[in-house]
Amino acid sequence: MRGGFSLHSCSSPAYKSGWGGAIINMGGVSAHQGHVESCHVTAAKAGVIGFSKGLAVELAPFGIRVNCVVPGNIKTEQGTSRDTRIPHPSGSKPLWGREGNPKEPASMIRYLCTSEASDITGQTIHVNCGLYLP
Repeated sequence: MRGGFSLHSCSSPAYKSGWGGAIINMGGVSAHQGHVESCHVTAAKAGVIGFSKGLAVELAPFGIRVNCVVPGNIKTEQGTSRDTRIPHPSGSKPLWGREGNPKEPASMIRYLCTSEASDITGQTIHVNCGLYLP
């Protein structure tokens, strides 16, 4: 949360230049489901989503689009992005039966930064192999 607020306060003058643009924040599925022993993460990720929506309203007059991408569990060289030893209380598993690839949320972020996504703002977009269905 602090990073988003700091970046916004430092960048505010540039927003008013009228050049337009896109800001993509990273949320977390825990904002919608919660996880065992991590209520602080749940609160922070929910805050990022709320901040993104508020910022979308605030920056719309300047042609700035703001969205939030929420990845699910991502498989990396170091392992999974979440401690899978702690089961989720709902027992949820991705519908596709696999963890995500880092390229999948990256592709969505890249798309949201293009002019092809010029009508998308204030949205929370889940890229999670069907782990969470809003």
